Amino acid sequence: MGWGIQRTYHYGPQSMPSLDNTLAGLRRKYGAENASLLDTDSRNLTKTIAWAYDTSGKLVGAAPGKALYLACDAYLGNHFSPIALNNDLHGMASPPQCNSVILAKAVLLGGQGPAGAPVLGNLIFQVTNGAMYRASVDATRAVATAAAHAREKKQSEKIDQRGAPKL
Repeated sequence: MGWGIQRTYHYGPQSMPSLDNTLAGLRRKYGAENASLLDTDSRNLTKTIAWAYDTSGKLVGAAPGKALYLACDAYLGNHFSPIALNNDLHGMASPPQCNSVILAKAVLLGGQGPAGAPVLGNLIFQVTNGAMYRASVDATRAVATAAAHAREKKQSEKIDQRGAPKL
């Protein structure tokens, strides 16, 4: 069961697209961002934009979108790390609202192109589905628990097969 995807794009000096055109293209494809804290300072060429959707794929409103992003971005985004998944499998609870959100996030790392025009050097795009992630963790935990119980039962049966000590 897949719960998320992360793609990273690197652009060489001769193929760097316009930062503004990239932002516009993302907005055309995913809608106006409703969940990000976009830095509007034109001097900052690193931008993060994000979208929050409900589990049916519908873009939520700006206020709930921003609240979901703030509550769930670190939790869901960090799960591309094996350490975070390990913590979840050991029972760390997720924020409940994160179990019913789909987050999409684009991190655009820009720079100065010819004549000072802002260009895109790197793009990291991530989509995470909280419900699918939770189901994956629960299913993995169930399999691991069943395997541990089976191992314990087998060890117990081996112990029971041993004879009593001669006294």
